[in-house]
Amino acid sequence: MGIAALVIGVLSFFICWIPFVGVAVSGLGLLLGLGGLVLAIVRRGSGIGFSIAGSGLSSLSLVICLVWTFALSSAFKTVDDSLRNSLAEQSRMNMNPVVDPDAAKPDQPQGPSWASPDKAVSQGDLQVQIARTAIGKVPLKDMIRKDATSKDDLLIVKLELLNTNPTKKVEYHSWAGADFTFHRDYATLKDNFGNSYKRISFGLGSHPVGAVERSESIYPNKMVTDVIVFEVPLDTAIHLDLELPATNYGSEGMVRFRISMKSVHGSTAAQEAAAAQEKAAQEKAAQEKAAQEKAAQEKAVLEKAKQKKALAEIERERLKTSEQQKEQERQQQEQNAKEVEQQKLAAEKQKLLDIESEKERKADLESRGLPYYPKPTTLIKGNNATYWYQRAKDNSRDLEIVKGAANKLSEFKEEGIPFLMELLLKEVTNLFGKDAVLSAIAPEYIHADDMGRLIPVIANQRYVTSTRITALRYLAKRKESVKHLDEIKKSVSDLSSPKSKNWEEVIGDREQF
Repeated sequence: MGIAALVIGVLSFFICWIPFVGVAVSGLGLLLGLGGLVLAIVRRGSGIGFSIAGSGLSSLSLVICLVWTFALSSAFKTVDDSLRNSLAEQSRMNMNPVVDPDAAKPDQPQGPSWASPDKAVSQGDLQVQIARTAIGKVPLKDMIRKDATSKDDLLIVKLELLNTNPTKKVEYHSWAGADFTFHRDYATLKDNFGNSYKRISFGLGSHPVGAVERSESIYPNKMVTDVIVFEVPLDTAIHLDLELPATNYGSEGMVRFRISMKSVHGSTAAQEAAAAQEKAAQEKAAQEKAAQEKAAQEKAVLEKAKQKKALAEIERERLKTSEQQKEQERQQQEQNAKEVEQQKLAAEKQKLLDIESEKERKADLESRGLPYYPKPTTLIKGNNATYWYQRAKDNSRDLEIVKGAANKLSEFKEEGIPFLMELLLKEVTNLFGKDAVLSAIAPEYIHADDMGRLIPVIANQRYVTSTRITALRYLAKRKESVKHLDEIKKSVSDLSSPKSKNWEEVIGDREQF
């Protein structure tokens, strides 16, 4: 590291006359020398000579470079002041405002050196005009941050530059100024008190939105916009003087504008002017509103008179039609009452016909020795007996469904008996299912001519004993079963033997006949 410090120290001694570059190289050599010196001490003096020599040469080069840079800076400042005074003198002769031939002449024309911000100034091949001045946060075009803005409120001056030369393009260098230059290439701003305001830059890679970055070519009859940012002026300032060196686009002299603070958006003066304008507008609006309200009131009076007349006419028509409507309503009510009465009579007539028809059906069945049961017309929770019969029939092997359907059929009384008998004797094959169906039958609702259908149940020894006994009890409860007594005795002979466990129970049932 000591050898590297010595080499860079020798090199820095030869290039220390170059500003900034010499400082960087000398500083690097000094850092390496100091680092080598520390390492040499740690190594007990090995290579310490190279480190001392490198540090000494680098330190000498750094001092020479700093002195030389300060001398050059002082010389450039002196030259810049001379050029500024020269350009200021030339600007009085070179700046030509663009005049509208149709515009009226002002009562107090401005001096020849300063142009109004609402007028364009033509100097050389370029026409310059201030598009907008405002105070606020500056929108930035940043390499890292998106939608970035300045931290503080600043003065924003937006310029429009038009190339008026039809055959040549103009090379324009931004009035924001370069980082390092030998001549004045930047805009200046002063107020009427003589206060100067600094130009504001935003660092490497960050520029105001709409600004020219360094330079741009302006082709014939084409326009380019540039944005220059300054410190915020004093609230008490009356106007601002903006100077723009024409050398930035290859011309001579100075472009100069005098900007009234009242035209700066966001400034105190502008806010006061806007407030005055707003007050005047409000007064004018109030006057217009009062006139409109008066006209509206007069119109309302006329409209009210017209409406009153129209309402009177409407009332006459209403009274005229009211009687007609009442008569129509009375006739409609009479017609509705007649229809209701006719429907009621028809329903009663149909009911009588249904009763007569049912009597005839009953008489016909009983004359032929067949059991009679009412038609399944009763609805319980929206379903009749036919529904529950079909449900049990379709699920005859499911004991729970059969049992539930049988209990529902028992709620229909006489209407449910024929369906329960059909399930018991035909549809349900499961013995426990037959027992559930039989238990749901109320014997008092079984027709006398239908009692004999229970005999096969007590005669079938494959049935559960409890099922046969239940059927026997049903028969014992009805006196119509006497005519089937012999057949009943024969069917329960196996249950009435002394060896049967149900002997006493069966004998008791037999004695009831």
